[in-house]
Amino acid sequence: MRLDFLEIQRQGQGLVRPTEVSASTGQQQWSPPTQRAVKLNFDAGLDVANRVGGLGLVLRDSSSHFIAARSAPLKGIVDPLIAEAIAAREGLLFALSLAVENVLMEGDSLSLI
Repeated sequence: MRLDFLEIQRQGQGLVRPTEVSASTGQQQWSPPTQRAVKLNFDAGLDVANRVGGLGLVLRDSSSHFIAARSAPLKGIVDPLIAEAIAAREGLLFALSLAVENVLMEGDSLSLI
């Protein structure tokens, strides 16, 4: 499988502020990692009927500063767990390619995590 990536690197001080739990929905929102750590958020989505999907990755530091992001199409994948696993793997490879250490991973697949 070939992955074509769109990559966005940090420019200047691109600040991304963390959000809090929504009082109206009770849903948990993004929170920063501990000091000296980088958080890798990963996710995948699929259109099973058409056998296409995509993955997304975001790296942010403990001050919520944007480090980098990447997205890629997924073709021929029909299992959501496999798509999430590919996103997790690609996220780790992405962090390694940027020489990022002390990575905390966060995704929404309870089966994978």
